[in-house]
Amino acid sequence: MGECAVKVCAVDECDRGPRTRGWCAKHYLRWYRHGDPNITLTRKVNAPCSIDDCERPVDSRGWCHLHYLRWLKHGNPNITLFGGPRCRRGHLYDVENPYVYDGRRQCRACARIRNRAYRARLRRSES
Repeated sequence: MGECAVKVCAVDECDRGPRTRGWCAKHYLRWYRHGDPNITLTRKVNAPCSIDDCERPVDSRGWCHLHYLRWLKHGNPNITLFGGPRCRRGHLYDVENPYVYDGRRQCRACARIRNRAYRARLRRSES
């Protein structure tokens, strides 16, 4: 009996089994994404962010992940988002807002909102 020919990827020096168009999955995806199954892309590794005084590694567009997200959301990677620390709802912890309860910093504005909602629930349950 004749021997069966083992099918391999059509790209030279690749011994993986073919999936589509005679290429293995890796070379098919390279062709699908970039138009060339032989393309080899390189990334700049450990380059610092191009924003002044930022030493984080580059993520996209020459900026670190933080500055890239600021650019996506606000259109400016240099925007200063906070005037200081804030609570989960975004209230600023200024001089009068925070208080300490059970060893944790709490937000007075959030506490007011919670208390109003609690009192409203009590009024509804009484009537």
